[in-house]
Amino acid sequence: MEVEALKYKITEYISTASFDETGEWLNIKIEAKDWLKLAHHLRYDIELKYDFLFCLTCIDWKTHLTMVYHLTSTIYRQNIVIKADLNRQQPEIE
Repeated sequence: MEVEALKYKITEYISTASFDETGEWLNIKIEAKDWLKLAHHLRYDIELKYDFLFCLTCIDWKTHLTMVYHLTSTIYRQNIVIKADLNRQQPEIE
């Protein structure tokens, strides 16, 4: 799937998602509360099928935390990065 089509598809599910294309892979910034919904669509949407989590990281920025998920579609051979900021005082994500 082309990047523009992928961005459109993701904004259908999470309208507040923002994108950064400056790196090797498309980076998608979401709110922590949207992670589970987006993860479900990324995994089960037949056009996406992001079925492999190959890196899970949390970055401590001192003011907040950022969860970073690197996903790949083993069918379509496409990688993406999902980022979600967490409240440092109560860092929760599903």
